[in-house]
Parts: sequence; C-alpha cells; structure tokens
Amino acid sequence: VAGVRLTLTGEDGTKWTAETGEDGLFSALPLACPPRSLSLDEANTQRPYGVYDLVAEHDGYETVRIAGVQIFDGETAVAELAMIPEKITVHLGKPAASARNVTVSFRDYIANVASSEIYPTWPEESLRANIHAQISIALNRIYTEWYKSKGYSFDITNSTSYDQYYVHGRT
Repeated sequence: VAGVRLTLTGEDGTKWTAETGEDGLFSALPLACPPRSLSLDEANTQRPYGVYDLVAEHDGYETVRIAGVQIFDGETAVAELAMIPEKITVHLGKPAASARNVTVSFRDYIANVASSEIYPTWPEESLRANIHAQISIALNRIYTEWYKSKGYSFDITNSTSYDQYYVHGRT
C-alpha cells in the first residue's frame, strides 16, 4: 500500500519515521544497534541487537503494531505488514442480481462469515485454518478489485456460489 506512515521507536525513545513509496515499500532506515561482534562472541552477555517498536498507519486501514523488532548490525530486517482495510462492501446476492450493498467493518464481516460457515465446537486448529482462509478470500477480492474491475460497486458477495456466506444483521 502506498503512503503508509511508519514510526519506529527505540528503547531510548528515539523515533524514526518513513513512508512507503508507490511500490508499497520503505527505504532502508539506518537504525542504531550494538556492534555485530557481540553476536559472534560466545562469551558476550550483552544483547547483540537493538529493539524497536513499529507502528504502520494509513487512512482507511487498521493500524499495525509490532513490538520488539530485533535489529542486528549490518543486516537488513524485513517486516511484512498486512494492511487490512477497515471496511468491506458486501453485495447481498449474486453479482448481477439486483440486491442491496452494505458496508461493514472488516472485522465484523469476518466474524459474521465465520459464524455462518463454521461451528464454534470445532477444534481450535480447524477454526483458525478456516478463519485464515476466509480472511484470505476477502482480502483477495479487495486487493485484486475483482468485482470493481468488472464495473460493480462492491468488494464481495454473500453468495456461496461466488464468495462466502454473510448474513446481514446476524447476531
């Protein structure tokens, strides 16, 4: 995502800021950290890396916070950030059907789909796997602009023939 504001805060309170370019990437930041030699010395008792907290923000997306990012001297740390949109627009029918569009928070959408497609009595691993799949499908529809590229004004449908089961107003 272009234009994401990144703030890194060191343990001493020092802050660095950057913004993603059009390619969605940050330029490297020269962050302070202990010398590389500490990580190669078996007798060393000091922590051989710097620790930073990362915050990534962009209007229309949930803020991402990562605590305890480890930075080693001479190495490049890569943080892959999942910028999740705050809203998703759901078409309450098949794509070409005349039906209402509703816009809900992404979290509420996923909770609704999970409640509609899986049982809470399933093993935790099954729940996690299904919810990860549901998130992946929704994000794929949003980021590829699957329906918008076809002229529709929504991100996803509630039709299981095409997408995931969403019941508007579900408790």
